[in-house]
Amino acid sequence: MLEHDEISELTRAIERDPSSAEAYAERGEAYEKLGQFHEALDDFDRALEIDPGHEWALAKRAEVLERLERFDEAVEAYSVALALDPDDAWSFIGRGETYLKMDRYDDAIADFSRALELDSEYTYALASRGSAYRRADRVEEAIADLDRALEIEPDDTWALYERGVVYLQLEQFVEALADFTLAVAVNPDDAWSHGRRAEVLAELEHFDDALESAERAIMLCPDDGWIVSCRAKVFQRMGELDKAAADFTRAIDLDPTDPWLFAHRAETYHRMDESEKALADFTWAIDMEPEYAWAHAGRGDVYRSLERNTEALRDFTRAVELDPGDAWAVANRGETLRRMGRHAEALADLSLSIDLDPSYAWAYAERGETYREVERHEDALRDFDRALDLDPGDDWALVRRGELYQVLGRRAEALADFEAAIALNEENSRAWSGRAEVFFELGEFEEAAASHSLAIELEPTYAWAIACRGDAHRVMGRHREALADFDRSLAVDPEYGWAVSTRGRVYLGLGDHRRAVEDFTRALELEPTDDWYRYLRALACEASGRHDEAQVDLYEAIEIASHIRERWPADMHNVFNLAIYHLLAGASAEAMRLHREALEGADAVAVREALRDLDELTAALGDRPGSREIRRLLADALAAKSAERVVHEGPRTLTNMAS
Repeated sequence: MLEHDEISELTRAIERDPSSAEAYAERGEAYEKLGQFHEALDDFDRALEIDPGHEWALAKRAEVLERLERFDEAVEAYSVALALDPDDAWSFIGRGETYLKMDRYDDAIADFSRALELDSEYTYALASRGSAYRRADRVEEAIADLDRALEIEPDDTWALYERGVVYLQLEQFVEALADFTLAVAVNPDDAWSHGRRAEVLAELEHFDDALESAERAIMLCPDDGWIVSCRAKVFQRMGELDKAAADFTRAIDLDPTDPWLFAHRAETYHRMDESEKALADFTWAIDMEPEYAWAHAGRGDVYRSLERNTEALRDFTRAVELDPGDAWAVANRGETLRRMGRHAEALADLSLSIDLDPSYAWAYAERGETYREVERHEDALRDFDRALDLDPGDDWALVRRGELYQVLGRRAEALADFEAAIALNEENSRAWSGRAEVFFELGEFEEAAASHSLAIELEPTYAWAIACRGDAHRVMGRHREALADFDRSLAVDPEYGWAVSTRGRVYLGLGDHRRAVEDFTRALELEPTDDWYRYLRALACEASGRHDEAQVDLYEAIEIASHIRERWPADMHNVFNLAIYHLLAGASAEAMRLHREALEGADAVAVREALRDLDELTAALGDRPGSREIRRLLADALAAKSAERVVHEGPRTLTNMAS
């Protein structure tokens, strides 16, 4: 009301003296206080027409242009004012704030520094420069300026707010909470500090207090989209994603032009597995702000979860172009490249991510997985170890290291990692299945089936675990259960070649040669270069009297395995396969020679598997020339080798694991 009265009085003054630049300038300021920026701008323009050198009108006009988001004009207006008065600290601060809104951080810092040269204890200038340093990721300088501002004025709520935001970015939550709490104690109506305080309390998992602080902020500013989003972030942290999405929607209704709100609702939808909604919101955010790096990376993450790797790669690449220092985006591009089989590029990105953030545990684990896929096992193990040094609670890094230990034949260490992962997260289905496979390799098939069952209980569509349990049933002679599992696995993934071929082995064991051949043929359609599938089809054809067809498959199997042996002579599993191919072909001397060669580098697990394969052949065809001698050779070798034994507590359940 006072401003309205002042405007009426100043209007009468202008009517009395239309040439009074001062009256126009004062009325412009009154309009500005009321938020009537266009009217204010008209009055400041009129004041300057009357008196082009009116310094105060020049500075206030610049301020109004800034509020109208006409930033280039605001900078020009402040520059004119400073040309007239180079010692006007207020105009330096105003132009610095405009630069800050334009993301021109270096220019902003220069202007705030000039203001401080004019007045070294100008707390607003210190806090403003601290804010600019924060946004420019110059954290130490930001803290120094904000500390100095608070030494001069301990109750400066804006300096407290800005320092709290720096601490929040550094994940120094206790320090951030102290600053935001003091800010709201000094000014209980500071909605922004209440909102940030809610965010910190949520990070500390003090959810009741966080909601109370967020609701206080909303009560103070119910029509501010960002304020409403503070409660959304609390709900996100609590895992109440429906409520988070509802609050982000309310915030967007209040401010439909804020790309940040769309991007964070997209993130919420992504966590809710509502991928199409997430993609739509990220796309809206990018359309509004094409250089929004985080939105590009977020959309890439959604595409990756949908296995749309080409689109994911495009978005992660754009995010890295916009923000080359974003270790998360670089690492996620690396993971996408790994999934696409582009391992050299993946390793380059993951190494760059680690250079950017040497404490980034996930990047080490992902690089370790990449090394594992290209069989650089020592490098992989070193990276998994480093990942777990940085984050001992990463159950997925434990699972991956456990899988590597399995590949290396270090089964006791593999089992320890799988069980440590389960202790951290009993709902990690891959850890249960990894544990199962250790026991399968050790010949403890009941324990293997039980552990796979727990994995399937957690993830009913886990095709690999279902098929592996089927294989455990197969080797225990439980043909009906095995067939049920393979059928179930293939209902989830009809193109799972190993599941098709192993179901064929069940049919072979039952003497159903027609179905066995059908399955082995289907497996070869899916994986045409697999020598083992060709051998299995040859075995089924031979058992059903289709000798010529068997010979064709057997010749191709031997040729493929021989090429593999030339390339990887230390692969004893392949040598055992080649040996049994020769046994089926009737070349018993070569079969014996190859079995002896394989035994030189094989462990007990590989020997046990070779014996099972020999049993499968003789069950289908009876003893072949040389098969009894080879069985004695393998049995003696198995007895001679110190078979690995792992102490365990027997079959477990989710309930007794938790207890």
